[in-house]
Parts: sequence; structure tokens; C-alpha cells
Amino acid sequence: MGVTVGIIDSAAALLAAGVDGVVAGWDQQVPVRNLEKGVAFPSGTPHSFFMDRFASAYQVELGAFVDVISRRIESPCTPRDALEVAYIAEAATLSLQLHRPVRIDEVRL
Repeated sequence: MGVTVGIIDSAAALLAAGVDGVVAGWDQQVPVRNLEKGVAFPSGTPHSFFMDRFASAYQVELGAFVDVISRRIESPCTPRDALEVAYIAEAATLSLQLHRPVRIDEVRL
């Protein structure tokens, strides 16, 4: 079973694998609303800027990057991890351009 990427907004991507799926970047402040009657999620005040939404994640990421380039720790990411991220980014870009979900195997070499 393949994985499909679809863009929800500029900071959230839907990864659907069969019946179950996950959304990266989804929280109470995602600037969307549910159209189902009686469903109040999300109920928080929408983020106004993507840095508000991901500032703490970027701080942790930058700290880990500095630790790796300073040789205090080994990189937790393998070359295979980097290749998989490139496939996901390519599928997300293609999804945005084609206005449809794109399966990872459509862009995998």
C-alpha cells in the first residue's frame, strides 16, 4: 500500500495510507474549520504566521543541527532518510501543482 501526499495549507500536509492517515502540523489553531454539523474542532484562535506555529520546533531543530556540525553528536538522519524526505517534498510540490493527491511511488526513482 502506498502513501499519498496532499497539501492542506502552507504548513500542513496530509499523509494518507489506506484507511488510516496522519496530518503533520495539525493542532487546535489550524486556520481551517470543520463543516460537520455540531463539530467544533479546531476551536483555538488561528495562527496568524507559520513561525508562531512552529517556533519551538525550529529552535529544537537548529539546536540539533549545531550539535551535529559541532560534532557533539552524530546525525540522527541517514542518507536514506534524506532521500525519503526529498520524495515527500517532491510529491507535495506535485500535489500543489496538479491540484490532486500524489502517491509517493509516483515520484520515487
